Amino acid sequence: MSIIYQSLLGNDSTPHLWTHIDAGNYDEAFKELKNRIAPFDPSIAEALLEEETRPRLIQIDNSAVIILRGLNYNQGQDIEDMISIRIWISKNQIITVQRRQLQSIKSIKQRVDTNTGPFSQIDFLCELLEELNNRLTTQYLDVEVIADQIEELLLTESNKLSISESENRIAMINSYRRSIVLIKRFIIPQSEAIKHLSSSQFTWFTNSHKRLIEEAHNDISRIIEEFELLLSRFQLMRDELHTIEAQRMNRHSHTLTIIASVFLPLTFLTGIMGMNVAGIPGAGSDLSFFILAVLFFFLILIQIYIFKKYKWF
Repeated sequence: MSIIYQSLLGNDSTPHLWTHIDAGNYDEAFKELKNRIAPFDPSIAEALLEEETRPRLIQIDNSAVIILRGLNYNQGQDIEDMISIRIWISKNQIITVQRRQLQSIKSIKQRVDTNTGPFSQIDFLCELLEELNNRLTTQYLDVEVIADQIEELLLTESNKLSISESENRIAMINSYRRSIVLIKRFIIPQSEAIKHLSSSQFTWFTNSHKRLIEEAHNDISRIIEEFELLLSRFQLMRDELHTIEAQRMNRHSHTLTIIASVFLPLTFLTGIMGMNVAGIPGAGSDLSFFILAVLFFFLILIQIYIFKKYKWF
C-alpha cells in the first residue's frame, strides 16, 4: 500500500481530506494520485513523484503543487541532507507525498490524532511551514552557539592553540560551512516558493492564512540572512586560524634562521681549523683552544649586536 495515513481535517460540515502517500513504489503511488486528483494531469503526478526535487510552486487553476524541503532529523543521517515533501492542495483536500520520513509531518499527524489541529487544508499548509521554519531556526541557533564558542576561544587563547588544535578547529569550521551551504541550496528557492504562494489568489485563501504565509516568508528570509551571517563569521574565523598558523610558522622559521646565522660563521671557522693539513695556526700551542673560544664568544656578541641593530629579533 502506498497510502501511509489518511484523515479528515475539521468538522463534518466542512471536511478536508488529508492523504499521506509513500512514493517508494512509483506505480502504486501514481495510481493513488490518479484516483484522488481531479482533473488529473500526468504532469502533476510526475512532479509529486520525481526523485530529485527543488522547492517550487506550480499553480493549476484553483489548486497547486508545492514542493518543500525540511531538515533531516532521521537517526543516523545528516541533518543537512534535507528531505523533500511534495504537496497537492485544492479546495477540499491536501495530499502529501514523501520518499523519506519527515519529522514535521510526524508532528502534525500527532496533532491530527489528538484533534488539536490542523482543521483545514490551508491550516495544514500553514502549520507545516511553521514547523519547517522552527526547525531551521533551531539548527541556526545550535550552529551559532558553536560559532560563539570558537570566537571566544580565538579571542582568549589563540596563542595557546597547538597545531593539531588549530587544524581541528579549521576542520570543524569547514564542516559547518558545508552544512550551511547545503541547507541554503534549498531554502533560498523555498523562500521564493513561499513568496509566490503568499501572492497567489486561491478561493480557499483567507486573509488570516495569507498573513500567516507572509509571516512564514518573512521567517525564512530572516533565517537565510542569519545563515549568511554565520558563513561570513566562519570565514573570518577560518582566516584568523590560518593567520595564526602562518604567524607561528614565520616565528619558527625566523628563530631557526637566527640560530643558523649565528652558527654559520662558527661552523665555517671550525671547519677550517679542523682540517687535517699541515700549517694550521696554533696547532702546537696549549692556548690555541682558549684563544679560539674567546674569539668565537666575541664573534657571537658582534652578531647579536648586528641583529639587534637591524631589528632581526
